[in-house]
Parts: sequence; structure tokens; C-alpha cells
Amino acid sequence: MKLICWWLGTDALTLVNNPPSSSKLWHIKLFLYRIKWKLLRGRFEHWSVHKNLNVYLELFNINAKLVVDPPMYPDKVEKKRHEKFNVLYYRPKPVNLGGQKYIDWYYGYEIFTDLKDYFKYFPLITFIETDGTTDMRTIYPYVDCYIRPNNWDGMPRMVLECQLNDIPYMWCDKMNEGHLDPKFEDFKNFILSEYESWKMRN
Repeated sequence: MKLICWWLGTDALTLVNNPPSSSKLWHIKLFLYRIKWKLLRGRFEHWSVHKNLNVYLELFNINAKLVVDPPMYPDKVEKKRHEKFNVLYYRPKPVNLGGQKYIDWYYGYEIFTDLKDYFKYFPLITFIETDGTTDMRTIYPYVDCYIRPNNWDGMPRMVLECQLNDIPYMWCDKMNEGHLDPKFEDFKNFILSEYESWKMRN
């Protein structure tokens, strides 16, 4: 079985033309192949998202295993008592990532700000916005749910860390006409549902 240690994109259809390998040449070929598609298709995006990738690999008879980058904070943290329901959102600094405008589109910042505006009349609901420079072990103990209304796919490390810490999360992993399509209503309902569960426990 081939082991995919690093991932660039265009998913299974790219791998049909560039079978997985651990060699540096494969990484270079995959990178150049993706650039070719970008030039040919302009805003061409991924065919599939991480959650469904192994299914696509099997369809194309590619015997490979996708390895996700490990969590940055792999140890479970102890929950701390807090008085409000805290919603976590990640908005990284745009270092080498295309500028703030691109980052805000990538991570669905517009939906996040709309959610903050909607929930401003809920005195017990607060939003924690982090840019990834803070040690998340100081934040996770106070987090009640995590949202990522992303317009781009990929398996977020923060999702893995939330799984480790039993923190409910929601991120966009469903395609609509070939692209991700995060919905305000979906994330609003997710927060409301988790908020109601939190109130019952407290």
C-alpha cells in the first residue's frame, strides 16, 4: 500500500495520472500538475473533500492511505468551569496564504460575523476568535463548540483536536455543484442545538 504523506489537492483524479509515491519527484509532479489545472481552469477547485477521499481512491483502484497532519496539541486538556457558552472560530494570520481577503473567504469569515451579530442578543453565548498564535491548550478547556464555515476543503487539525477533547464541532465538508457551500442556517442551528444541550447540563 502506498502512503500519502503530504497532500496538495485535485484529489483522486490527479492521482490517476500521478500514482502516489514517497519520492520527491512525485511531490514535484503533483505540484506541477495542479498548477496546470489552475492555469487551464482558472478557479478550479478540488473534486472531493477529505472525508470522501478514500472512496474516490477506491473507485479509481488506487490502493493508498491518506495521512492527515497530526494535531498540534495531541494531549487531552481538562475542562474548566465557565459561566458562558463559548463558540470557537479560527481565523489565521494571512502569512504566505494570499492575504486577509482570501483567508476570510477560505474560512467563511462573513458567516462567522453574521453568526456573531445574530447571537448578540443571547447573553450567555460568546465567541472566541483565535489566529493560531495562542497556545490552544489554554483555550480548549473553555470551549463548548467549534465552527468552521469554510469555502475550501481539507481536514482541519482543529477538528482533530476537538475530537480529542470531546468538543462538538461543525465544518463544511459537503459539495454543492462542485464546490463547498457553507450555510448560515446550518451553523446557526448547530450552535443553538449545542447551546440548548449545554444549558441542560448546567
